[in-house]
Amino acid sequence: MIPYRSFPEAPETYPQGADSAPAPISGLSRSFRATFGAVRRSVQLLSPLLPALVLGISAVSVPVMMLSSTGLPRLRALKEEKAKVDLEVSRLADQIRQLRAEVRHVKDDPAKVEQVARDQLGLLRQTEIVFQFSD
Repeated sequence: MIPYRSFPEAPETYPQGADSAPAPISGLSRSFRATFGAVRRSVQLLSPLLPALVLGISAVSVPVMMLSSTGLPRLRALKEEKAKVDLEVSRLADQIRQLRAEVRHVKDDPAKVEQVARDQLGLLRQTEIVFQFSD
């Protein structure tokens, strides 16, 4: 069982001119304080270099991603495919327009209705007689 130690209460305000909190708790092990100090120094040294590091990584990774098979070549292929699909859509829209005009023409023209009835449905007028010859 770990013995319970109480820590002193932190003061509400720090002395005049103090920019940060008081020194760390003295109960920490020496190796932890040394490691924490090394990490703190590393962060202080790397902080000014961080923007340059990010810029360098970006300068390398962006062209690599753009030139990969999922980058610009894929974009170009997708643009070509979209152009083909747009052409097909416009062709089908024209065909739909023509078919609608034909439907309107068939509905409005009695002669056309009779022609379709005779040709496609095999209908006759009541006064007509059909002669079938065997071959």
